[in-house]
Order: sequence, then C-alpha cells, then structure tokens
Amino acid sequence: MSTIKQIFYKRRRNEKWTLHKPLEVQTTILPETLIRFESLTLHTDGLFCIALPYSWDGATWCPDVPWVMRGSAFHDGFYQLFREELLDPRVWRQAADQLLYECCLEDGRATTTNLAVIAYRTALAKTIYAAVRKGAASAAKPDVLVAP
Repeated sequence: MSTIKQIFYKRRRNEKWTLHKPLEVQTTILPETLIRFESLTLHTDGLFCIALPYSWDGATWCPDVPWVMRGSAFHDGFYQLFREELLDPRVWRQAADQLLYECCLEDGRATTTNLAVIAYRTALAKTIYAAVRKGAASAAKPDVLVAP
C-alpha cells in the first residue's frame, strides 16, 4: 500500500509559442534572493532570463503580433513565478504588467517610422496594459491542486 496520502497536480496550460533563442531583460523587480524555476531565472539585481526550452500562450485578449511577443513572454514568465509562489504578486504584479507595456511600446516603434502605425501600436499597448491590470490578477494565483 502506498504511503502517499495526497497528490499535487496542475491543469496543463495550452501553450502556443516556443522560444528558440534565450531572452533577457533588465527589470525593476528585485527579489531578495535568486529565483530559479524551470527555464526562468530572476536575479537579485532585476535581470530576468528565460532559457530554452520555454513555451507560453502569447498575449491573452490580444492578437499575437510580432511587436507584442517579447513582452508577452516576459509577462507570462513573471506570472508563472507568481503562480509558483516564488514571487509575491501583491508586490510585483504592477511592475510585471508595466514591463509588458514598455516592451510593447519599444518593439512597436522598432520596426516602423510611420507615425500613424506608431500611434495605433501605442494605443493598443495602453489597452493591453489596462486589460492586464483589470483582468489578470486571477492568473497570478497559485494553481496547484490537491486531492483528496
């Protein structure tokens, strides 16, 4: 007879995208100690690294356009750390959402000089930020299930 009395498990997420080169970004999110979880590393100086393999679902509530993808990968990585209870969303969620916004602005301007396109992308970046501020808190909650 098994001595384990409980099982801990998670619902599998539907990931649409797989990273093919590592990513890193300097952030304002400063943990007290180094955080490593699977492909994610957050250094105490705020450097956030995503190693291979890493998969994510893209930008929720938004088209997966190229200038949103980098920010959505970082954002999903931070929310994974929140769900794993390795980073406190009450302290750091707004900074993670802000990073998504800043990446969208930066990447949206990197590929065009057309002012109308930049204005459209800036407006969409603001909409994405407002959406995650209003609707993404539940995605930061721990998602481990226990039975029985």
